[in-house]
Amino acid sequence: MSRYDRSVIVQRMQAGRRIKKASGGYADGQPPFKYRCGDAAGELVPNEAEQTVLTRMRSLHADGLAHVRSPTSLAMRD
Repeated sequence: MSRYDRSVIVQRMQAGRRIKKASGGYADGQPPFKYRCGDAAGELVPNEAEQTVLTRMRSLHADGLAHVRSPTSLAMRD
């Protein structure tokens, strides 16, 4: 692939991302944790499973449980 072809592709991809972002869509790679792309427009919607995990993580942190504990100690705590 020539340098010119690559630069044309990069310009088109960047323009597409700008258009999608301007229309309210998400065009910045993988959605942040606890969200997913909801439809073809790319709107971010909450991911309920990840929301639950994040709530649990915050609860454990508030209880003073270090994030470096083993999964076994977490399982015994439940």
